[in-house]
Amino acid sequence: FVKPTQALVPLYERTGEHVATNPFPMLRSVSVRSSKINVGSIRDGEKPLGVTGGVTVSLTDAPFDDYVGDWYRAARGARSGSFWAKWCARNPFYANMFLRVY
Repeated sequence: FVKPTQALVPLYERTGEHVATNPFPMLRSVSVRSSKINVGSIRDGEKPLGVTGGVTVSLTDAPFDDYVGDWYRAARGARSGSFWAKWCARNPFYANMFLRVY
């Protein structure tokens, strides 16, 4: 995912095939929270090992015709709907997925 104003360079492209996946321009914001170690429990209200870091990512939704990896799209035609509705339907166990922030 990238911000709508960023360049859309292919993330995945295989030589000899006509498939290229671009990042989706749906990124609204990214907020990063760094870790804090609480050595000797000197700060009240925090665990002795401190506070773990985290990241919050805000994404928008957009109409999506489901073109990625669909080899029979020309025969079937475009499908209407939003990206996140289709993504959640296809990934029911997404609670423990990894997120990389570059």
